[in-house]
Amino acid sequence: KRHTRPSPTTGQGGIVEKEAPMFVCKVKLICPKCATGTRVSMTKTGEGKKARVCLKCKELIDG
Repeated sequence: KRHTRPSPTTGQGGIVEKEAPMFVCKVKLICPKCATGTRVSMTKTGEGKKARVCLKCKELIDG
């Protein structure tokens, strides 16, 4: 949101909604088991591949 002052080009002032980029670290992943947004940790699976794990229920999310 941006507060603008009235000017001859914009007309009236007020609060204007403005799109902005969002960092990936601010977004939570949805766990399929919990069905809620959760933080994740990275662990190695039995085959040596990296996989994401839900920190609430300890369920593998991918991998």
